[in-house]
Amino acid sequence: MKVLVLTNLFPFEGNLASGIFITKRLEQCVKLGIDYTAVPVWFEDDWLIRFARRLLGKEQINPIKELNGVQYSRLD
Repeated sequence: MKVLVLTNLFPFEGNLASGIFITKRLEQCVKLGIDYTAVPVWFEDDWLIRFARRLLGKEQINPIKELNGVQYSRLD
């Protein structure tokens, strides 16, 4: 059985605890031998948003690829 997980809650470089309950659920899938593909749903910032983030001192949100053995498949 293969499970597809689309989520807008995912860990990213500036906050590894973001969407931690999704990561914990996927850790259980790994332990149970359930094959999954987790895809973080996000959009790259355009130039205006990047500029605003820079002015406000906020980091750009980039999903990580792996946390605690859980793989996130970025669609680049």
